[in-house]
Amino acid sequence: MKKVVLITGASSKIGEAISRELIKDYEVILHYNTNENRITTLKEELEKKTKEELISIVIQMQVDIQEERDEIYRRRLLDTFWKLIHSLK
Repeated sequence: MKKVVLITGASSKIGEAISRELIKDYEVILHYNTNENRITTLKEELEKKTKEELISIVIQMQVDIQEERDEIYRRRLLDTFWKLIHSLK
């Protein structure tokens, strides 16, 4: 079973680069706040790559992890993360 990694800010240039590298060896969860178009493009790219290489699951989730008002979303993100980890065992 592969380890799971949560990449916060995956729609930034650095986040995209990290995602492209880690998808080779990890299950990947992509986090973004506002750039849905960019994260959707990255998600599609990674899914194509993993289908060819039979590697990973890609999940995207919009959460502003810095905003107090997004406490519900932070919890949802963590719940999704843990459910994914447990489903892979």
